[in-house]
Amino acid sequence: MIDAEYCQMMAAYNAWMNSKLYEAAAQLPDAERKADRKAFFRSLHSTLNHILWGDRVWLPRFNSKSYPVGGVGTDLYESFAELRAARTAMDNEIVAWAAGLDASQLAGTLTWYSVIAQREMTRPRWLCVT
Repeated sequence: MIDAEYCQMMAAYNAWMNSKLYEAAAQLPDAERKADRKAFFRSLHSTLNHILWGDRVWLPRFNSKSYPVGGVGTDLYESFAELRAARTAMDNEIVAWAAGLDASQLAGTLTWYSVIAQREMTRPRWLCVT
């Protein structure tokens, strides 16, 4: 099982790596970021949108807040500047959530309804956080 300190370290690492990734992506022209690369979510831009989407779907299961999401594979932001700002805001949310964690919040199980699997899922909370 993981502990709160591990979550805090990984939240900080996630924010750092996302900032590096977005710095690199910012060097590309918008057309290059949005070009279809035949990846699962087509482009780099859409992939970055999907990663943000995933965090917005999962974090509420832990912090009880809500974040705007659309359907799977739908870009949340067309503008790279808006996407980047939203990514930074989400990373700040994740870091703040992790800062307040204790062992009891990682214990037990988490049950949620998976739209993708079309059924209720239950897993250890610490595993879901990981």
